[in-house]
Amino acid sequence: MIKFRTLSKRMFLQKWQLAHFTLVLQLLAIIFCSIMIATRSNSDFISWIGIAQEGSIASSISALLVQTTILADMIFFALIYIKGLRMLLSQTWHLLPISSSKLYLANLLTNVLSCAYIFVIQIIGVLAGEFILSLVDKKYQFWQFLGENFQSFTSQSSAAIMDDLAPFIFLILIVLFLTSFVDFTNFSSRVVTDFLPLKNIKWVRWAINVILVIIGMYLFMKLDTYFGRMYYSQASKLNYIAQNLRFVNISNLELLFGTIIFGGIDIYLINRYLETRIK
Repeated sequence: MIKFRTLSKRMFLQKWQLAHFTLVLQLLAIIFCSIMIATRSNSDFISWIGIAQEGSIASSISALLVQTTILADMIFFALIYIKGLRMLLSQTWHLLPISSSKLYLANLLTNVLSCAYIFVIQIIGVLAGEFILSLVDKKYQFWQFLGENFQSFTSQSSAAIMDDLAPFIFLILIVLFLTSFVDFTNFSSRVVTDFLPLKNIKWVRWAINVILVIIGMYLFMKLDTYFGRMYYSQASKLNYIAQNLRFVNISNLELLFGTIIFGGIDIYLINRYLETRIK
């Protein structure tokens, strides 16, 4: 049997290449948009990408760095999800001496690792870009602002620091939840259409996906309201959670439980119903 670590490494290397592809696209977009902003050659274009024309060129390009990072992350997640789905449905990958359950778990893990990998590179890239902007524009006080915030961060209590780290925990959980939920919609639609006596079933599959997404969003909003009230009514009585584990908020718990539920269903569908293809 192939080791889980070896399998995860193979899958990560496949998605690692997509990270570099996305970063190159982001860099090209930054260079192009920065030229447009620096020359002020097209004010309509600058407004269209959501960059304020007031203020210095450095501040506008700084805002551009953040916006392109968010957009690149969305594109990258879509790419690695499609790549992971093809792996899960590929007969070639299922020929490896490992169970389908471990293959699915490796896909979840490598999605998180891939997102963390590109996120770290983007953070380094943004800091490098800010450094260049501070050299070009002496009035741009980014590094002074960064130093003050870093000093403020390190002077906080341990509970407050954990509170500040909550967004990173949220990002990990949102990647896991989105992967498991979208897999659930895709796997469910494939299982349903496999039993239908139709030749052209793509539109049926898309319709099922849309219906499941709408139902999922509705149920999530309802459950979020219900569990939110229940959680905060109980958390106020638990000083340990309220004071020392503030990063364990209702959103993170919902994403964690959602990942476990949908992930379990996904594993069941993979093992019982889904047919792989030669790819």
